[in-house]
Amino acid sequence: MKLSPIKAIVWVFMGGCIPVHVGAQPLANPPVNRLAQTQTPAQRIEAAQQKSSVEADSALAQLNAYRQAMGLSVLVKNSPLTAAALRHSLYRSVILAGNKEAENFDVDGTPGSHFQMTPNPYFSGKTLKDRVAQEGYKFNTTEVSTSGSRKSGAEFINQMMASVYHRSGVLGFQWDEAGFGVIDKEPVMVLGASRKTADIPAQPVVFPPPESVVEPIGFKNERPDPLPDRAAQWKGLPISVHAAKEQVLDVRKFELVNEAGQVVPGRLLTHGNDKRLGKNEAYLVPYAPLNFGQKYQASISLLVAGKPHDMGWGFRVASDPFNVKPTDVVVAKPDEAIVFNVRKNMGSLSVSMESSGQKINDGALVPEQDGFDYAIKIPKACDTGCSYNLKFSGELNAKAMVSRIEVPRQSGKFPAGLLNSVEDLNKNASARHKALAYSQQLGKWVWTSVAGSNKKSVEDSALAGCRQMALKEGLAEPCLIY
Repeated sequence: MKLSPIKAIVWVFMGGCIPVHVGAQPLANPPVNRLAQTQTPAQRIEAAQQKSSVEADSALAQLNAYRQAMGLSVLVKNSPLTAAALRHSLYRSVILAGNKEAENFDVDGTPGSHFQMTPNPYFSGKTLKDRVAQEGYKFNTTEVSTSGSRKSGAEFINQMMASVYHRSGVLGFQWDEAGFGVIDKEPVMVLGASRKTADIPAQPVVFPPPESVVEPIGFKNERPDPLPDRAAQWKGLPISVHAAKEQVLDVRKFELVNEAGQVVPGRLLTHGNDKRLGKNEAYLVPYAPLNFGQKYQASISLLVAGKPHDMGWGFRVASDPFNVKPTDVVVAKPDEAIVFNVRKNMGSLSVSMESSGQKINDGALVPEQDGFDYAIKIPKACDTGCSYNLKFSGELNAKAMVSRIEVPRQSGKFPAGLLNSVEDLNKNASARHKALAYSQQLGKWVWTSVAGSNKKSVEDSALAGCRQMALKEGLAEPCLIY
């Protein structure tokens, strides 16, 4: 039996936008999304709080791990900032849901998804400054967010650290508090500076931290794109250096070398060629994603407040995390939903499917809310046996993952073709003996029918024909007489 190929593409991308500070003011209202909602804002926030709280802890722990490794102070969880983040996440989940016009709305180069419009039942403040003030927070803040979330708060932070402007936002030396909220696929983090003094390291700090192991290998679709001439391409994990705000960095040489001793091609970004960056930071952006499991050496020569400074350090990229569970053969029943959990890094995910028996529409292969669980619904008509081969391929992953679903024949159920063969035999009035031999191994069927005057020869002939077909189809189960 031939397999029918079906292919579905599910995009999981490094979407996002530049961190926005409280001083920015919109010129106009973002476009309205007319999506109807059945729950009130308060009900949706209440329903999401428990999961959002877990992801908030995950995000803060991951960000603090990076900051500690860089020699910066850790952030503490702040309730007003958490409330502001959660309310804006709710707004984004409604307004940006399927609304590309709203998602691409910009205000003076800042993505409009950081602003809110009125009138709207999900409105909690037009600007970030308005939203944190509504929660009673009176200090300086910044906000980072993205659409199409990763599976956990920690992976959201990895996504922020994989880009240029988002990393610049979360690594500010002044921040000492943070709040995180996520509803659906719209995670938002708000950072605040309630203390009077900022971190002042003895020397510039770097990312990735020395001798660290990092998961992100690159980024794509940051808005605005720090390499606009390569906006449609994947870029590698940026290597960066950061100093205190009042210190000016003058970079003379910034280089990244791979395990083979080759210099990794890339572009140096500083305040001199990118005014969105501060004078106290610099980024080397590789032109291609870094390689999983490989060690790299970074070196930089620069002037810090006019004084020469040389730095060199190494780091390693983690092994490819791409994995799919369950793997091998999954035995299912008709009308059952089978969920595959996909663990991966970044990039799009394609899922191709070959079916034997009842076909499944593209629409039956759908992503779950967190973007990393994929559910396949077995058709009810598979009661006579079906099988499906699924191939998961990551855009940035060299090796594909394969799973198989087998739906055994339900008791007393036979395919229509076999039953038609029985009817054809019964119509053969001249034959005293009739035999139909079949073999069924989960999703595959073969059968052959014979009629004649000698019972044994009829059965032997039917079994022989069935065995030939079963051998050709690779069926291991024996042929039986029906």
